[in-house]
Amino acid sequence: MDKKISQLTSATLPLAGTEILPMVQGGATVKALQADLFQWPTGRVTYVPIGGNIQAAVTAATAGDTLILGAGTYTVTATITVDKAILIKGQGLSATKVVSATAGIAVFTLTASSARITDLYIGHSGTGTTYGIYAGDGLSSLQVRNVTVVTSGAGVKFCIYSKSSITVSDTECYPTSSDSNSNGVYITNDSGATVNISANVQGVRVIATGVTSAANGNRGLVAYNNNNNTVKTITVNLFNSQLTAVASAGSTDIALYSASTTSNSVTINAYDSVLSGADNDVFNMGSNVVNLFNCTLVNGTTTGTIAYGGTQILKGIAGTTTNNNAATGVVGEYLASTVNNTTVSLTTNTAANVTSLSLTAGDWDVQGNLHLSTGATTNMLYWYSTISTTSGSLATGSVAASNVASPTAAGTVFGENSFTLLSPVVRISLSATTTVYLVTQAGFTISTLTAGGTLRARRIR
Repeated sequence: MDKKISQLTSATLPLAGTEILPMVQGGATVKALQADLFQWPTGRVTYVPIGGNIQAAVTAATAGDTLILGAGTYTVTATITVDKAILIKGQGLSATKVVSATAGIAVFTLTASSARITDLYIGHSGTGTTYGIYAGDGLSSLQVRNVTVVTSGAGVKFCIYSKSSITVSDTECYPTSSDSNSNGVYITNDSGATVNISANVQGVRVIATGVTSAANGNRGLVAYNNNNNTVKTITVNLFNSQLTAVASAGSTDIALYSASTTSNSVTINAYDSVLSGADNDVFNMGSNVVNLFNCTLVNGTTTGTIAYGGTQILKGIAGTTTNNNAATGVVGEYLASTVNNTTVSLTTNTAANVTSLSLTAGDWDVQGNLHLSTGATTNMLYWYSTISTTSGSLATGSVAASNVASPTAAGTVFGENSFTLLSPVVRISLSATTTVYLVTQAGFTISTLTAGGTLRARRIR
């Protein structure tokens, strides 16, 4: 009778390419797992039974080996240091669990390039700064796939923390802290960084929760350049992922966070992902680069300069609950320019700019409010209020509807007076930054006429 792999004692066998090899031990035949992209064409496969010492198996392994963990729970009290290019593979997220409650440690610490972890659950419930997976500096080709990481307790929490190039795919992260910030995937360097970091994060779900301190918050994915030189860079490519930072007592609950100290050398490219942060869906610090392609911003909240490509989806947008302003580039962004009604001296039958706004590419609703001020004997014949994309010219083309005329039959003397003419709201859709003008033109005789007013614009998408 075949036995389950979790019932066998420790065993080692060779793995040949992508073949499925029978393993005979104690009269029981067990099939080795088929090689996949995580496994090497040569090397040994070693089974570590429940209750076995994972660290001892790592120490005994050589580069290219695979350690297969059984179905059950492994409880560790010290970090498992993976110091060679091996694969650690479980029986699935609900079958194989590696957990720890030891304060201030990582469950797994990766110190060798090409180290790989897949098909298991990692849990840490200890206090202090703790990690599910910690990867040191100077490494490359690290891989984490089909893993669930849960961190909890007091202190700063990280599910996956890497100071090296890494690929994280088909993985779920659930960090929570009772008194500090919690982080799903955290890519960082420091003043001692020796390599540029390139991280690929695909098909990852993060829900960061917890009651944090006032100075901190929950974060989904963080790319943090924490060094004092501009040589080493961090590039993160995010694909088809869902990042959620739930509201906490802190002020920086951010789904996608680009941060730096003195060196603004972080680039994040996010594709087809859903981003939801209680304070910011996206936060870009300084002159770092954040590019979003076909992403969904659940709350429509961003800080810093964000570049957009494709179609951005805003859903479930919550209105602001205080007297703040929408960030640049975000739906709801508001701009206005006002001058008083004696600012611009007019010449009869000649168009003149009253004020203007520089609008970046996007879809805008624009409106003008014109104020005219006459002299005591000014004889008014007609006047126009218009919004124009051409300086000193009445509107034409798509914005011609903003023309408003108020003619008088034979001329009227209003006396020394001021009056207002409000133009209708006009849509202006721009592919590049463009100056928009509030323009007036009037016919008058005998005396003087001056103008002022307000030009306002709201980004609608």
